[in-house]
Amino acid sequence: MMITTLKTDHEILYSLVDSAAFFQSAAKEDIAISICDREKWLLQLDHPNIKLGIKAGDPVSKKDEVIQSALRGNKGAGRPPFEVYGIHFFGKTIPIYNENRIIGAMGMAYNIDILLKLEDCIEKLNSITRKIMKLITSIVAQAGDLSGTNSKLYSFSEKARENSENIDSILKVIQQISRQSNILGLNANIEAARAGEAGKGFKIVAEEIRKISKETEHSSGEINEFIQVVKDNINEITEGVSQIRQLNSLQSGLISDVAATLESLSDIIEVLSDYIKILG
Repeated sequence: MMITTLKTDHEILYSLVDSAAFFQSAAKEDIAISICDREKWLLQLDHPNIKLGIKAGDPVSKKDEVIQSALRGNKGAGRPPFEVYGIHFFGKTIPIYNENRIIGAMGMAYNIDILLKLEDCIEKLNSITRKIMKLITSIVAQAGDLSGTNSKLYSFSEKARENSENIDSILKVIQQISRQSNILGLNANIEAARAGEAGKGFKIVAEEIRKISKETEHSSGEINEFIQVVKDNINEITEGVSQIRQLNSLQSGLISDVAATLESLSDIIEVLSDYIKILG
């Protein structure tokens, strides 16, 4: 604020002090007005919504870079430290000149309660986003472990099915031997009957062969039923593991989509936060 009339510093400064109430009432926003010389405050005109906690005669704080910028001859804008005034606000300052000398500064404080509440909401949203991202990272890791376990189970079930098929093949050979033994025992009985008294011992052996053959056939039948049950169970396990693998793949895709969406949201929050800092 350049004033070039031949007036004293005191006259210039206090003419602004006298006009401050008019400036405040003419402003569209709620503002508080402060005027100082190079060392102390000459006026603190608070607004009901903006009370800076200072009064005329108090020293100008060196920690307030916004007002110090004006006292160095530059326009200032920004948020002064909370500890200086005990309130959050956005300040704009201009230097006051007498001829080419800086004799003081004038500041306007703007209420930023809405921005502060918005910032708080954004920070909470950002915190929630970070927590969700952390949970998703954990879920992805667990899904990876589960996928590895499912792959092993699938491999084991495939091997078990192959082994059951091998056992099935062996069982078929046993059944074939049993049938042949039964035929052999039957033939031996016939030959023993033809031999009469001389073939009695051979007949006993033939009966034992047929008996063992029938027992083997019966046991192999039971084993075959058991193996079939095992094969059915293995097939169900294999099918179940295969479905789980498909679900895991689908789940991983969905998690990736959610993670990408949250990352985009996080970027938007960051940009919005930067805009709010610029505004106030």
